[in-house]
Amino acid sequence: MTESSRLTDRLKEAFPSLSPQLRLAARYVLNAPDDVALNSMRTVAAHAGIQPSTLIRLARELDYSGYAEFRKPFQQRLRTHGDRYADRARTLQARSDDRVDTLGPNLLQEIMQNGNLNLENTFSSTSDAELSELAILLDKARRIYVVGMWKYYPSHTICTMPSECF
Repeated sequence: MTESSRLTDRLKEAFPSLSPQLRLAARYVLNAPDDVALNSMRTVAAHAGIQPSTLIRLARELDYSGYAEFRKPFQQRLRTHGDRYADRARTLQARSDDRVDTLGPNLLQEIMQNGNLNLENTFSSTSDAELSELAILLDKARRIYVVGMWKYYPSHTICTMPSECF
């Protein structure tokens, strides 16, 4: 288990006993770990709608000396999972110039390997319990919608019916 996974588990365990402001901070950290890794404390606090001191208090509540130490596991997570699907897809797209002969005979195999690597990364960072819980939720769902996002910026199109999404 990675340090960021342990920190996430600790946040979830501590959540019920946190003050309302610390809960806001914890909820944001759990929902936007990349934001914590990439942005300053003030920026993260502004995005979360809290004061920067709340992030310091949250870090100390979880036995970190301060915010800088608290965000290190999230930064490490980005470093170790830097080989992301989108990056690999862009690399493959960059190789293409619409001429099949320049793509090489192994392109399909390479695309499949990249897809498999993405799945392996997903499963290696997700516990069996989390996958089981997800399977139960999906099984109970009447409808499942897939929303594409670009970094932190969700699509502004809200789909209430599948036909509206296309």
